[in-house]
Amino acid sequence: MKRVSKLHFGDIGKSFSVAFVLITIAWGIVSYYSFGGIYISWQILLGNLAVSATLSAIIYRMRYHRLLEYDERRFTLRTGKRITEGEWKDFSLVSLYHKGFGVFALRLYRGNPDETDFVELPATDLGLNPSNFRFELSQYL
Repeated sequence: MKRVSKLHFGDIGKSFSVAFVLITIAWGIVSYYSFGGIYISWQILLGNLAVSATLSAIIYRMRYHRLLEYDERRFTLRTGKRITEGEWKDFSLVSLYHKGFGVFALRLYRGNPDETDFVELPATDLGLNPSNFRFELSQYL
C-alpha cells in the first residue's frame, strides 16, 4: 500500500495564528483580572509562542493534515479526522480538475460525469504530479 502525505505550511500558519491569538487574548484577560492590568514580558511572549506552537501542531493534525493510502484495489484519504474510503471498482471515470491558483485535484466519478456524485483527491496538496497521478489512477479503474 502506498502512503502519500505532505506538510502544508499554509495550514500550519493558519493553525499557529489562531492558537497564538487565542492564547494571547486568554493571557490578557487572566493578567487583567489578576494584576489589574495587562502584564507583558519577554518570558510571557516566549511562553505564548511555545504553547501556541504545541497547540497549532495538534490543530493541524486533527483538522488539516492530509494522508492518502492506496493500492490497486482501494484508497483511503484522511483529512484531519475525516476519512474518505473507496474501492476503484466503484468509479468509472477520473478527471483532472483545476481548482484555481495552481491547485489541482482528481475527481473520481461514480456514474455520469455530468452528475455531482464524485470523490475528490487533492493531488497538489499531497505533493503529487497531478497528470502522472491521473494516469496512474486510470489504470486502477
